[in-house]
Amino acid sequence: MSPVHRKLIRRLLSTRSPLLVIGGIIAIGVACSVSMQSTHCNLTGGLDCYYRDSRMADFWIDVKKAPRMAAERIMSVEGVTRAESRIRFLATIA
Repeated sequence: MSPVHRKLIRRLLSTRSPLLVIGGIIAIGVACSVSMQSTHCNLTGGLDCYYRDSRMADFWIDVKKAPRMAAERIMSVEGVTRAESRIRFLATIA
């Protein structure tokens, strides 16, 4: 073993606690990064699954006045799986 290697080993043994602290900080940082990425993947996957299972609309359009046959015409558009027409207005209940 060369004198340089012996000096390196002595130096590492004398600075054992700072090296352990630095290693611990790095390990905590890696663990936090992995757990945050895992949480993000789980949340986005759960959101996509919920929207798919609940058949939530990709978008909707509010129209003030339209004939009732507009829903039938919208259903004939390619890619539309469901169209719903309803009357909605504000009312005061006393």
